[in-house]
Amino acid sequence: MATVTDTDLQQLRDLITSLHTATQKQIADGTAATQRQITDGTATTQKQIVDGNAATQQQIAEVDKRIEVGLAKVEAEIKGIQTQIGDIKTDQRAQDTRFFWLFAFLLTTAVGVSAKLAKLY
Repeated sequence: MATVTDTDLQQLRDLITSLHTATQKQIADGTAATQRQITDGTATTQKQIVDGNAATQQQIAEVDKRIEVGLAKVEAEIKGIQTQIGDIKTDQRAQDTRFFWLFAFLLTTAVGVSAKLAKLY
């Protein structure tokens, strides 16, 4: 068997130490990279959430505007219908008045004609 010298042992220790140090550095670098990926992923997710919320808010505002415009149109239609109903009521009163005066005229004419006919006989 070969004789192991202190120098050989020291070289082995140095090699093991350097391998251990390199492994520790790789682990640290991997951990740092993983943490960066997690941080980047979190930031991206948060941005997507914020952007999604903003888009949703914008869509809600647009729907709200459309509803307001629709309600304004409905209110205008209701006012128009109320005006038309008022006009119909006014026209109906005018027709009632004309009918009353026509009936009064016919009655007066009938009374007058019957009085003249009564004088003739």
